[in-house]
Amino acid sequence: VDGMLNPHDDLNILVTLKASGSVEKTVIGSLAAALKLDPASTDFTTLRNIFIQPSLQLASFTITEKGYRVSDENGEILPEIIAEFNRQPQAARSYIGRVAALLYCRYQNGALPIALVSMDNCSHNGEKLKQAIVTMAEGWTRAGKMEAGFLDYVQDEGQVSFPWTMIDKITPRPDAKIKALLDSDGFEDSEVIVTAKDTYTSSFVNAEETEYLVIEDNYT
Repeated sequence: VDGMLNPHDDLNILVTLKASGSVEKTVIGSLAAALKLDPASTDFTTLRNIFIQPSLQLASFTITEKGYRVSDENGEILPEIIAEFNRQPQAARSYIGRVAALLYCRYQNGALPIALVSMDNCSHNGEKLKQAIVTMAEGWTRAGKMEAGFLDYVQDEGQVSFPWTMIDKITPRPDAKIKALLDSDGFEDSEVIVTAKDTYTSSFVNAEETEYLVIEDNYT
C-alpha cells in the first residue's frame, strides 16, 4: 500500500501475454482506495466505519492459502493464534484476527448480513475462511472478550455466508522482461519492490490471457 499503490494513485498496468505472442497493456483503475489492515493505522478506523455500514454486502479475499491458517497439520491451534485470545479483538496481530475484529464491529452494530468470499486458488476456500473466522470467535468467546452471540452470528449462513469459488489466472511475480518492455515504451516507474515478507510487487502486473472465476451462489 505504501510502497506501490498510494504513490501511483492506486493505479497499475496490466500486461497481458497473449497466446499469439503479442502483448496488451491496460491501465487498471478499479481501486477507489488502498487501506492497511493495521490497528495502528488510521486506515483501520476507516475500515471499521466501512464494515458497520448496511450498504456493505461482501468482502472478498486474496491472501494466499497460508492467510487462513489457524491450526497445524494435526488440527492443533497455532501458538500465535492462541496468543491472540489473550488480547482484545481490536489489538489482534494476525490478519485473520483483524478480519474477525472488523466482523465483530459489524455484529455490534446491528448484526448485519454479509458474504465473505475467498478468491484464493485453493480447495474448499470458503470452508477454510469460515473455519478460521469461527476459530477466532470461539477463542475470544471462551476468553470472555466477545459476546457469545457473535459465535452464533458467524456460524449462521443466513447472516454470514462463505461462498466457495474457483479462480484461475496465472499471474507470476513481476518479470524482468516485462519491465524492460515497459522501459522501452518510456514508462519510467517499473521498479520491482520486495516487501519485508518477501513478496514481489510493482506498478505493473504481468499475467496470461486465460482466466475464469466461478462463485457459489451463496449470499445473504
